[in-house]
Amino acid sequence: MRKSFERQYADVALKLLLEQKNESIINHSLLSGMKWDVLIDLAKENRILLRLYEGLVNLDVQPDEYFRNAVEAERKRIGRTIELMAKISKVFEAAGIDFVFIKNYQHYPDMGDDID
Repeated sequence: MRKSFERQYADVALKLLLEQKNESIINHSLLSGMKWDVLIDLAKENRILLRLYEGLVNLDVQPDEYFRNAVEAERKRIGRTIELMAKISKVFEAAGIDFVFIKNYQHYPDMGDDID
């Protein structure tokens, strides 16, 4: 059963990311029975939690408290990662390394779990 929800939610997520301003892309009956924990897992796995949340809010869809808490926790985690990246940058600068290409921002405002 979870797999069928994941497939439907993946479709919703993709449409939201591609067409955030178009309300007709959303199946509102699906949203009314949304299993937010399934959507959170899907979004985290694909590094789209913050962008997905923004897309939902832009369409006046209010995720439940569990989802909002996950978004807030993700924002804090990303903030800590950015602080760590700044410290690493200073170490490289002190060592005379002029350029480092970090790919962590490729999903911005979302971010993966490691610093590459």
